[in-house]
Amino acid sequence: YSTNRPVIITGMMDDWPAMRKWNLDYFAEKFGDREVEVQMGRTAGANYETEQEKYLNRIRFGDFVEKVRTAGQTNDFYLTAKNNSSNRKVLPELWDDIVQIPEYLAKDDPGGFFWMGPAGTITPFHHDLTNNFMAQVIGRKRLKIAPSWDMSLMHNYLHCFSRVAGRITPPAPRPNLDAPQILEFILNPGEIL
Repeated sequence: YSTNRPVIITGMMDDWPAMRKWNLDYFAEKFGDREVEVQMGRTAGANYETEQEKYLNRIRFGDFVEKVRTAGQTNDFYLTAKNNSSNRKVLPELWDDIVQIPEYLAKDDPGGFFWMGPAGTITPFHHDLTNNFMAQVIGRKRLKIAPSWDMSLMHNYLHCFSRVAGRITPPAPRPNLDAPQILEFILNPGEIL
C-alpha cells in the first residue's frame, strides 16, 4: 500500500456464491425481465464518461445480457457504477452473492458496484475518490494504472478524469520524470485488485 504497487489477491473469492452462480445464462434466467439502467451508444462520442448522462438508457436485463453475449468486441454499451443506484434496487440479490471481505470491510455495510460489459469495454484513465477493491467474477479485465505520486503527470481535469489517453499510452513500468509510470496487468476470474 505505502509503495503504491498493485496487489492481486487470490483465494479470497473462493467462498463467494457469485463464483459458482454468475454467468450469462444465470443472469438471463434469473433476472432477465427486470429493467436495468445502462450506458448505450458510447461510441457516438469521445467523452462518453464525462458526459455519461447522454448515454443513459433502460433495457431489459435479458436483452442486455444477449447484447453482451453476441456483441464481440465493442465499447458501445456498459453497465457501470454510474448506474448503481438504479440497478442495486432492481438486482439486490447480486449483493447477496458476494462476501464483504471481512478482513478489510465491515460485514454489516455491504458495499460495492456491479460492472458488466462486453469484451472491448474501456474506462478512461481516472482516479477514484476512495480506496477500492476490484473483484473479477466473470471474464478478464486488462488494467493500466499509475501510482498516486504521478497524478500531476496524468493531467487531471473535469473532477477525476485524466487527459492522458489510456488506449494509446503504452505501459511504462519504470518511473520517468516527464511521464507517468504506467503498469499493465490482467485481472482474472477469482482475483481481487
